[in-house]
Amino acid sequence: MKKILVFGFILLLICTLVSCTNNKTYSLKEAGGFEISNISGVSASESVYQSSAWPISIDAYQYLDCKYIKVDFNIQEEYLSSWPSSEEKDDAYCLYVDVENVDTYIEFGPIFYISHNTGYMYFDGIDGTYRSKNPVPNNFIEMIKADYYR
Repeated sequence: MKKILVFGFILLLICTLVSCTNNKTYSLKEAGGFEISNISGVSASESVYQSSAWPISIDAYQYLDCKYIKVDFNIQEEYLSSWPSSEEKDDAYCLYVDVENVDTYIEFGPIFYISHNTGYMYFDGIDGTYRSKNPVPNNFIEMIKADYYR
């Protein structure tokens, strides 16, 4: 019986250690290949289904410079695969980022998606999809909305 308990404890310890190593965090520079200083502009829309976007204030850019984790998440499938929009699917705020002096984004910049359901921010980075480690703060969403009414 002791051997089974010891084996179970060791297995639990190994699983815990493995899961902790999968949560490596990345900076914006590591995940996307650019820094806040490379951003020349950000436009936002309240939905992936909205055709118009509005510029957001430079004060909001700082919220993109957070910690990210690499995730197995398909942005195309999650947000862009159903038209018309379905109440059963998640929607997202979209942040269209213009980046200067970074070869990866010569033609167009990255798009950040902030889930309406969870508040996490996603984007397709250099070598995969990244998600903000934590949900974005409510004041970031409020800044995006406030810029629409200016």
